[in-house]
Amino acid sequence: MPIIPEIYNDCVHFIGKIMFFSKSRTLKRKIYKLLKSNKLMPVIMPFGKHYNKSIEQIALADYSYFYNFLVHDLLANEKIYTKVLEQRIAFVEHNVNNFVSVKHCVIQGCDNPAKIISIYQSREQNTYTQKYYTGRHSDTGFIYCSHECFTKDPHVTDQLQKVDLREIAFHSALSDLKSDTKELVEIMAECMGIRKTRRTKKYLEEFFNTL
Repeated sequence: MPIIPEIYNDCVHFIGKIMFFSKSRTLKRKIYKLLKSNKLMPVIMPFGKHYNKSIEQIALADYSYFYNFLVHDLLANEKIYTKVLEQRIAFVEHNVNNFVSVKHCVIQGCDNPAKIISIYQSREQNTYTQKYYTGRHSDTGFIYCSHECFTKDPHVTDQLQKVDLREIAFHSALSDLKSDTKELVEIMAECMGIRKTRRTKKYLEEFFNTL
C-alpha cells in the first residue's frame, strides 16, 4: 500500500515529538528500531537546533553544524545513544565526501566526471564586527577532471595565489562564513545530482540509499 504524504508527514512530526520529550532511552531505541526495520521513515534528529529534520536535510542545510557537531563531536566521542542515528550520520558523511560527480569537466571536449573545483579566495571584512575573514566563492563553471584541465581554462586569471583547488566533496565547502559554506555545499549537491527543490525527507533518504 502506498504511503499517503499527509499522513506520512504527520507521523514523522508526531514521532519526532515523542523522541524529543521522552526521557526513556530504551523507548527511543525501540521506536527507531521499529520504524527503520519497517522502512516507515527516514532517520530524524530528535533534539537540538535541527530537531525533526532528517540527517540528510541537516547535511545540506547546515553542513558546518553537521560536520563540527554531529560528526566531530557526537559521533567521534561516541555520545549518540541510538545505533541507527549513529550509523546514518556516518553513512551520510561518507557519501557526501565520496561520490562520482554527475557533472562533467567544463573544458570543451572533455567528458570526464569533474573531480576538483576552483574556489576563489579573498580577504574580506565584516561590516559589523570589522574583523577580516577569508571569503570563498565558486560555481559549476569552474569544475574540472584534473589539474591539467584546470590550466587549460581560459577563464582562469593570473591571480592563481587566490585560487584554492579542492576535491568535489562537502568538506571542501567548509569556510569561515556559514553563507560561503552553504553556497559551496549547493554546488557540491548539484554535482551529486541532488535536485534543487522539494528536498523532502523521503526524497533525500531514497537518493542517498541509491548511492
